[in-house]
Amino acid sequence: MYFKFVKIFLVTIVTVSLFLFLIIIWNRNQIKPTNYELMLLKKHFKNIDIRDESDIFRISKIVVNDIVHKKNLTVPLSIARVVDKGEGFCYDRSLILQKIFIYNGIPIRPVYIYYSPTGEDVTIFNLLDKNLMSHNVFEYYYNGKWNLMKTNSKLMKTISLQEYLDHSKIVPKNSGYIRYLNNRNGQFIYPSFIPDIYYY
Repeated sequence: MYFKFVKIFLVTIVTVSLFLFLIIIWNRNQIKPTNYELMLLKKHFKNIDIRDESDIFRISKIVVNDIVHKKNLTVPLSIARVVDKGEGFCYDRSLILQKIFIYNGIPIRPVYIYYSPTGEDVTIFNLLDKNLMSHNVFEYYYNGKWNLMKTNSKLMKTISLQEYLDHSKIVPKNSGYIRYLNNRNGQFIYPSFIPDIYYY
């Protein structure tokens, strides 16, 4: 009986690990900017090259300024439609910025921030709450450390995720977060039933 339990446990671990591995590989392929997307980004935002830190601030500014904060019903998610309409939410800007950073060879990892609409502390179990609020940001690795990229306001200086949570006007201090998970109000990159778990 004991060995049967161990066997089932090991098979479950291997199956889940393989499933996560395949999801990460699939999502890395989906998040990588296509030639068509790069053409659109260069046409719309002009210079998307990042040579130093000032370029990071410049690109943050043009994306936040050009993509106004307004709901853009693009399903499946499409940066072409977001750029064409010039409107979107935090997750739309985040997707555009992530693709620009990937194009420049800068490592990124998404961060799903979630919080209670009533201001209560949250745990991982709150992810099942249908009234849960969320915000979409990501971290990028530059100059030997992970920094946070804002998606609703211009990035004026490098900040860490913890600094962002401590001083943000967008999310409360007691927000929870999950690294490597990208969630856009329940919408994921095609196919939308596969959670966006990845890094680049």
